[in-house]
Amino acid sequence: MLTTVAEFWASRLGLPSGTLFSEQHCIVPHGEHLRNYDGVFVLSRNDAAIVSIPDDCPHDIRKLLSEQPLSTANLISRLRSCDVTAVGPALLSYLAKPLTLKNPVGRLLTHHDTGAVGNLCRACAGSEWEHGGSRVERSPSFGVFVGDELVSLAGYEVLGGRIAHIAVITRPAFRSRGFGRAAVSEIARLAHAKDLIPQYQTLGSNAAAIQVARSLGFEHYATSISIRFSRGAE
Repeated sequence: MLTTVAEFWASRLGLPSGTLFSEQHCIVPHGEHLRNYDGVFVLSRNDAAIVSIPDDCPHDIRKLLSEQPLSTANLISRLRSCDVTAVGPALLSYLAKPLTLKNPVGRLLTHHDTGAVGNLCRACAGSEWEHGGSRVERSPSFGVFVGDELVSLAGYEVLGGRIAHIAVITRPAFRSRGFGRAAVSEIARLAHAKDLIPQYQTLGSNAAAIQVARSLGFEHYATSISIRFSRGAE
C-alpha cells in the first residue's frame, strides 16, 4: 500500500518515481496537477517536507519556505506575517486492509435519492458540504437513514486510478452517534472491492473525524498544508 501511495503523491507533485521524501527539505515548481493553483502546497512525513510553489511565488514567501527546519508548527507561525490564507494542517490517512462488517447499516444511493441528498445539503453549512458532500450522480455514495431521513452520506472520488478519496458529512442533529463512521466504513469497503486504496483526509483540529479514522484502522501517512495567496487586484 505504501508504495502505491508514495507513487501517487510523487505523480501528484510532478516528482520522478521513487523520489518522494528522498530529501529532508525539497522545494519544487508546481507540476501539472497544481499548475493552476495560486498558492503553495506542503506535504510532510516524519522529518521530511516537500514544498510545491508556483513560478511567480512572492520572494518573501519563497525565502520563508526555504528556511529550515520546516515543521508544521513553525510553518504556521511564520505564515502569520504574510498575506496568505493557510488551510491545515490536514492529516492524510489510508486503509490497507478491507473492512469486514457483520451488520451493514444503510445502502448505496442512486439518482432516485437526489431529493434526500438535497435535504441533507440544506441542513449543513455551505463550507461543510463543500468539503464533505458527494454528488450521487458522479461518484459511488453510501447513505445512512433514520426512518426516511438521510442523516449521513459518504462517497469517494477516484484519484490517479488507485486512490479513493473519501468525503463524509452528517446532519448536525445526528452527529457523534456513529452514523458518519458507519457511512465511511461501508464506502471504504466498497472502494477496496474495486481494488482502490481508501484515503481519508481531515483537519488536525477535527478530533471527532480523526477518531473515526483511527477506529476504522486508517493509518496516518502524511500531513498537508495548503497556502493560498491573497493577492490584490493588479
